[in-house]
Amino acid sequence: MAFIYKAIYNFSIRCYIFGYWCFSFFNEKAAKGWLGRKNTKNTISDKLQNSKEKVWFHVASHGEFDQALPLIQLVQANSKNTQIVISFFSPSGYEYVQKHYPEFVVFYLPFDTTASARLIVEVIQPKIVIFTKKEIWPNLCHELKSKSIPFFLISALFRSKDDYLFKTSIFRDTVNSFEALFVQDAFSQNLAEKYCPSPKIYVTGDSRIDRVLARRAAVNKFENIKGFKGNSKLLIVGSSWPPEEALVRDFLEGKGNSHNNLKIIFAPHDLSKKRVNELLERFSDAALYSKDDFIPSKILILDTIGMLASIYQYADYALVGGGFSKKGLHNILEPLAWSVPTSFGPKIKHFPEAVHLQSQNICNAIISGKDLNDFMTYYADEKNKEAFQQKLDGFFKTQKGASVKIFSTLKKYL
Repeated sequence: MAFIYKAIYNFSIRCYIFGYWCFSFFNEKAAKGWLGRKNTKNTISDKLQNSKEKVWFHVASHGEFDQALPLIQLVQANSKNTQIVISFFSPSGYEYVQKHYPEFVVFYLPFDTTASARLIVEVIQPKIVIFTKKEIWPNLCHELKSKSIPFFLISALFRSKDDYLFKTSIFRDTVNSFEALFVQDAFSQNLAEKYCPSPKIYVTGDSRIDRVLARRAAVNKFENIKGFKGNSKLLIVGSSWPPEEALVRDFLEGKGNSHNNLKIIFAPHDLSKKRVNELLERFSDAALYSKDDFIPSKILILDTIGMLASIYQYADYALVGGGFSKKGLHNILEPLAWSVPTSFGPKIKHFPEAVHLQSQNICNAIISGKDLNDFMTYYADEKNKEAFQQKLDGFFKTQKGASVKIFSTLKKYL
């Protein structure tokens, strides 16, 4: 049976590669990923320093890089003869890290064929390899195991729906080959232990919490945003897409809207001229951050990059984008780090963190302008805000410090 599963997996990878190649002709993001993988060996060979030991992190995208960064920085600080190598699947993460962290060797992880796995391990010759969340690559892990290179999974999060994955021999055997798993909660530990007796499994929390809290500690102040808010309540619609913007429009036009002393900031995920113009058409009285004297305005469009995480410090409420479509929910931890009551669209089943926080009444899924009005009315009550704060403090207390806990175990392998 194991042989059959492996044959099916390898055939599926071949089909996926062909499909990805076809898609790259029509999609810019896929095209970047395809071109980036064409010559991986030459791309990184000149950057690798033979005199240093390689610690390789694989992260799927920008979000997973943020999750791994606190641990990466601990490795850097405590292992002087180490070179950090980081592989990505997503162009967004690859381009960001290549630009902002030139000290790292960055590359696109080749598709998971046996030949590609053998080649990339031979080129890098890592001392250890660290995967994030649920990045489990069977052929690559098999190659690492055959070379006696220890590899680990950090901030892993499994849910009941993952039970079927563990019942497939290729997934179960791959997870069983890890040196250790560092999971976010006890449920993940129990599920993994049920099927995989070999790796040590530690409950260490979510390392992304460390990143979010570190960002908060080093936050920038924006006096103009503070001036824009004034004595009003402030709703920030972060990383927004058209569905969130339409919902806010419905809220503003709703008969039950009782929030007159309210200002709104939109931070669209897509800052193309077309998307910004769409927002201006939908909210004709809005001002642009980059051009207008926006202090007197009630609605502000943040048409610049890099401010959103910091301006949440001024928010009273947050609506985070991506929860109405397949594009995926954006970072809900950024407003929560500032104790901002946070809402999002209903399509969150693939985001366990959002599902968990909603089940604990820490976050709210909404679907209409009326829901947004009710959400803000509820948290305008100080008693409700205090109860929210207590629950949120408990969540952060159990999750923070994951990076230090993980490093305390990993350091003996460095």
